[in-house]
Amino acid sequence: MNIRTSDFSCINQDKTIRGVEYLPAGEKLPAVIMSHGFGGCQAEMSDWALRLAEMGLAVYTYDFCGGGRGISDGDTADMTVLTEREDLETVLAYVKALPYTDNDRIVLWGFSQGGFVSALAAARIGAQIRGLVLIYPAFCIPDDGRAGVMPGTPGFDPDHIPEVLMAGNMRVGKAYVEVSQKIDIYREIVKYSGNVLIVHGLSDAMVNYNYSVHAYRAYTEGLFPENNQIKKLADPGEDRVMEPASLSENSIADRRQCMDTSSDTAGRRIRLYLISGAGHGYFGDEIDKTLQAAERYLREISVL
Repeated sequence: MNIRTSDFSCINQDKTIRGVEYLPAGEKLPAVIMSHGFGGCQAEMSDWALRLAEMGLAVYTYDFCGGGRGISDGDTADMTVLTEREDLETVLAYVKALPYTDNDRIVLWGFSQGGFVSALAAARIGAQIRGLVLIYPAFCIPDDGRAGVMPGTPGFDPDHIPEVLMAGNMRVGKAYVEVSQKIDIYREIVKYSGNVLIVHGLSDAMVNYNYSVHAYRAYTEGLFPENNQIKKLADPGEDRVMEPASLSENSIADRRQCMDTSSDTAGRRIRLYLISGAGHGYFGDEIDKTLQAAERYLREISVL
C-alpha cells in the first residue's frame, strides 16, 4: 500500500507541536494518535506508524513539548504529565478537524509515559475516541515520584525535590515530580468508560507488568490497589491474555452491533495481553505480536 507522509503542526497556547502524518488512500479514514515515552520522540514510532497505516489507518505521531529529543517547542524542565496531556488533546482537536478522518473511529495509542498520558486524556475526552491502546504504560510514575525514583537518576528525596533533576542527559523540573506524586492514577483512568487494550512485557524491568494488571482490574472491576500491593512478580514463561468472560464469550458481530448502536459501557471491550520475555521496548517478534493483537482489537471495536 502506498503511504503518503507529511509534516503537520498545531499550537498549544504559545507552543508549536510538530509531528508526522502517515496517510493511506481513502476518505473518512480511521485515525490513530500515537504518543511517545519519557525522553523520546516521534521518530522512534515511525515503523509502528507505517505498519498501522498499511492496515488502512491514518496515523499521527508527534513530539511532546519539552518531551525529550523531539522538535516541538518547549523546555524539558517545564514538562509534566499534565502538560503532555494538553499536547495530546491539542493534537486530537487537530485530527478531528481534518476533512478525511472519521471522528467516530479515533484511537489514542501510547508507549510508556505516552500510555500514561493517553489514559489520562481518555478520562477527560472519552466520548471523542473509539478506543485506547496502551503499550507498556508507565502507571508506576506516581509511585516512583513518591519513592524518589526516576530513570537515569541516582534517586532523590521525594519530600525535598531539587528544582532541576537530571534524568540521564535530560533536565526535568521539580514540577514534573510534584504533579506526578499527586495523581491517583487508577481512580483517574477509570473515568474513561470505553474500549481499552493494554500490552505489557512480563520481563519489563522498568515498569513491572503488575501495574498493567492493576489497571486492567480497575477498568473491569473497579478495584484500586494501595501502593504497597504492587508486587514485582517474575515472568511465568508464557504469554497471557486477560479479558472479562462476559465480553470474550460474545461474538464479534454482537460486539460490533453493540458498539455501533449504543454508548452503554456494557458493550466495551477491555483486554490485557502480557508477552513473555518482553521488556520495556519491543523488537522483532514482540512488535509483530503487538500489532497482530492490536489489529484484532481494532476490528472488534469496529475501527477497522
